[in-house]
Amino acid sequence: MKLNCIKLFLRNSFNSSKLTKITNSNKSNTLLKTSFFYKSTTKSFSIKNKFNSGFVKYPHYSKIDKGGEDALVTHEGIICVADGVGGWAEVGVDPAKYSKELCDNIKRTFFEKGHVLFHQPKQLFIEAAGKTLSQGSATCCLCILDLEKDFLHTLNLGDSGYMILRNKKLKSPQNDALNKILKDEKDNSIEIVFRSEEQTHSFNFPFQVGTNGDDPSSADVKIHPIEENDVIILGTDGLWDNLFDEQIIKIVKPFFDVSPVLQDISLVAEMIGTTAEKYSMNQSYKSPFCVRSKGLYLGGKPDDITIIVSQVIKNN
Repeated sequence: MKLNCIKLFLRNSFNSSKLTKITNSNKSNTLLKTSFFYKSTTKSFSIKNKFNSGFVKYPHYSKIDKGGEDALVTHEGIICVADGVGGWAEVGVDPAKYSKELCDNIKRTFFEKGHVLFHQPKQLFIEAAGKTLSQGSATCCLCILDLEKDFLHTLNLGDSGYMILRNKKLKSPQNDALNKILKDEKDNSIEIVFRSEEQTHSFNFPFQVGTNGDDPSSADVKIHPIEENDVIILGTDGLWDNLFDEQIIKIVKPFFDVSPVLQDISLVAEMIGTTAEKYSMNQSYKSPFCVRSKGLYLGGKPDDITIIVSQVIKNN
């Protein structure tokens, strides 16, 4: 990558102000009404599991009018976030255009070829990126449910990311002994099954796809065994720069204490987003971004914050 291109990719929004949020309009469980059913010339597929999802977007205060520069996809079979790299604005390019077009192409490619590419997220991503013609670049993270087996296929490029949570406090007779131990000892009933790692060239310089960007084939892909009621927290760096994993678990746990099925998943997303926004504006807070900078920056990091919370449920 040329040195004079590096400036385009650096993040530099560190002012504080009140943010506004954009959430999914249905505040209750947001199961999509459309049937998720693949048809091909030889076989029809109906997915074994599906996502119940809620999301929230908090644009940076200076980007409220246009809704920020993040984009997302939510569907029964796929969830995705993309973060338009803000440095492009310095040369007169709207960073939101690339991230939104990329997500549109990911969704379109998934609808057209999901029955073939559900277990090949990298190939889906490469095809979608190849169709994205806007100038700019973005980080991207996506999760796709396997059609026939209990697996989650994921892809991450850059500093967006995801976390898989599992409620170990299952309400069944065979788990009574385990639940008693969890109750008597320190409560660790929420397990982090997996937490993605960011891809960066250097501090605050993430991998990204697009103009003068990284090869989409350099994205990190994983396959995770999943269980019913597992929860995926997917977010742009505005989440992970401002909240530690333990803080997110603390927000999710009361919902799991009520029921293994999250009763208002949109509220879970909103509470995580509200907390991340609050800490992003606190200049005395020792944020994850502050810790990773090794003292170079202090406080939270105001930024676009986009979060999808999805629970794996059976597709009955």
